[in-house]
Amino acid sequence: MIVTGKMRHLTGAVLDSDSNAVTRELLRLGVLDFVSLQEMSPDWRNELDPVYPREEQRQVAKLRERIETFFAILDAHPATLVDFFPEDEGYAGSLDEAERRLDKVASAIQRVREEQKAISQELNRTKELQRHLDGGGDSLIKQPHRFLSIRYGLPSSGREEEFRAALGKFPCVYLDSGLLMTLKRDEAGIAPLLERFGWREIPAPVKEEHGPGLADAEIERKTRELEAKNDELEKKAREIVEGKKDELLSLWKGLRIRELSETVRGFFGKTARTFIFAGWVPASHEKELDGALRRVTDNRCHLEWLDPFSHKDGQLPKQIPVIMNNPKWLRPFEKLVTNYAIPAYGTVDPTIFVAVFYCAMFGLMFGDVGHGLVVFLIGLFGKLKAKKSGKQEHFLFSLFRWCGGSAMVAGALFGSWFGVELLPPLWFDYHGIISGHSVEGGVQSIYDILLITIYFGIAVIGVGFLLNFYNRIVKRDWVALFFDKGGLLGGWLYAAGTWSAFYFVRHDYRQLPDSSFLAFFLGLPALLMIVKPVIEWHHAHRGERFGLMSVAYLLMEWLVELLEVFSGYLSNTLSFMRVAGLGIAHVSLLMAFFQIADMTAGSGGYTIWSYIILLLGNVLIIGLEGLSAGIQSLRLNYYEFFSKYFDGTGRAYAPVSLKH
Repeated sequence: MIVTGKMRHLTGAVLDSDSNAVTRELLRLGVLDFVSLQEMSPDWRNELDPVYPREEQRQVAKLRERIETFFAILDAHPATLVDFFPEDEGYAGSLDEAERRLDKVASAIQRVREEQKAISQELNRTKELQRHLDGGGDSLIKQPHRFLSIRYGLPSSGREEEFRAALGKFPCVYLDSGLLMTLKRDEAGIAPLLERFGWREIPAPVKEEHGPGLADAEIERKTRELEAKNDELEKKAREIVEGKKDELLSLWKGLRIRELSETVRGFFGKTARTFIFAGWVPASHEKELDGALRRVTDNRCHLEWLDPFSHKDGQLPKQIPVIMNNPKWLRPFEKLVTNYAIPAYGTVDPTIFVAVFYCAMFGLMFGDVGHGLVVFLIGLFGKLKAKKSGKQEHFLFSLFRWCGGSAMVAGALFGSWFGVELLPPLWFDYHGIISGHSVEGGVQSIYDILLITIYFGIAVIGVGFLLNFYNRIVKRDWVALFFDKGGLLGGWLYAAGTWSAFYFVRHDYRQLPDSSFLAFFLGLPALLMIVKPVIEWHHAHRGERFGLMSVAYLLMEWLVELLEVFSGYLSNTLSFMRVAGLGIAHVSLLMAFFQIADMTAGSGGYTIWSYIILLLGNVLIIGLEGLSAGIQSLRLNYYEFFSKYFDGTGRAYAPVSLKH
């Protein structure tokens, strides 16, 4: 949980006759992250012929994707609806026959989609008619219409129903009063229709009492009717898939097994009688995979396991996949880490530290029991909704619950319950300090609050140094461990600089530590930092002699490094003051809305407007301040914490598996 999971490298050789059984077993277990032939050693690569996937694999993938398209109509994915069992076999039937079966389903759905397309087009035209009518004022006849054609009349006697049916091809309104409203662009089709049904014009009603109001009502009626038809067709499409659900799931399952089996074989190399494969396995699955392969081959196999740290040159092999073994409750914070980058193999997995620091930062910036409860309930609602729908919960809802909980804890420490002190604060009175009231305890002013966040920032950066020390030791990067700005010298400078800064403040900004302290704890490590560029220059220019330009280059690099240390670490530390800044803004906004509510209060206390102001104010604060606190917590982790140690050059563990 503190470092990335241990991996083992497997190289296996099996007989040609056992290759199918081995393929099935590798796919069943789904723990091997394969290495392609190009990544193997030259000795292996030159002796092996690749096993190219059969051409039919593309057709298998295409059929599988078609089935997934069908299930998208049900807002589902076949992978969430099937279970794979050890005895399951890949689809062995004719792919052409499978395609014909899918074509029948696709044809039925296509007919529904064509009907929906026609209805959708008619619905769009009807809504367009509504938009043009809305701009026509109260009078349909007197007002000019740029896009509408308005006429009053009747068809030949006895042909009204037939006439209405014929008009159905066009977006229009036809009322019993004789009002016919169409789009001018359809005039080429409307004019022959009117002539065919013997249309005769009649005078418009003087008051047009059957005009705009009834026209609007007719359009709304048509819109509802078309939307109902569209919903009915969508239901029909769902019923088509539901009716074939079991058949489609069975076919998808067989195709998926067949497709992934070909994918596994595509990583094999072969000789005349054997197949060779290689890949990475989590150390926890080594015995399981080793035993399974020996069992299915009756021990007719050669399996070679390699620990990456036993590599002969002392360096880790490149591109070792990374697995982060975190418990489920840490998954939202693991997602925050992987969104930034994947840590290099063997280095620190910062998930647990991100969880602690992120929640602490959010709580300090958003400390209120009531507001935290709202955020927590939003996260709980997301979890319950996902559970009800059978879908996987989005990690943000889990993060909301953590953030809400941390805000509630901080709110209890500060005594804030929707901005009201319902219970005495357990730590200090945030609202009392911001409002200027005298308070008791060790925290009595805004400067004390700022100092808390600076101490917190120093602790976070200090942890970053310690994690970087570990990473450098794991990588055996001794030069960076001792002489880099993030190494021991950098930590030495940061600790001494921090102590000197506090010493200067404690002496009213008038006195620095004595010169011997400054010389040993700041001057000496600053001078020693030139060792790193000298060593790097020596490795890059072996056999060359130092010249004047080389000395100038090294001095310039050393000065730039020192500037980055002193200015960078100062800005990194002061950056944590934004935690106090947002916390103060959170309290100040609450106080402002209470003052506005007081202005609207009557002699008997708060009015309905006072409560509306408080409600809307709290909603605004929860939305804006909650978003700001979440973003700033993430920023401080990424840029102030990760920058001290994080090596994001890793590759995520991606085994070929039926479960992925």
